[in-house]
Amino acid sequence: MHCHLSHMANGPEVAAAVRQRGIALLDATLAPSEYPAACERFAAAPNVCVASGLHPWRIEAGPAGEKTAARAAAQAAAHEFVGEVGLDFSRAHASTRA
Repeated sequence: MHCHLSHMANGPEVAAAVRQRGIALLDATLAPSEYPAACERFAAAPNVCVASGLHPWRIEAGPAGEKTAARAAAQAAAHEFVGEVGLDFSRAHASTRA
């Protein structure tokens, strides 16, 4: 199940509860900077796979955004799971839809 477990204060507890039911989770991080901490936080949860990602709503404008995107691409190439790419359009960000 795709979720943003690392954004939940009770993420480890949620992971443990769903594990009891045989459910695995894909924790889709929203920015490259989140990935290392999420991996560490869920290292002991065998039912959680942490995915590197970069949500388009989190990209800065200009050179800073280009640097973040390059970091996300390198991180995605080096890891097994890619999680967030921002294809879940909401009304608040409908203008970002191509």
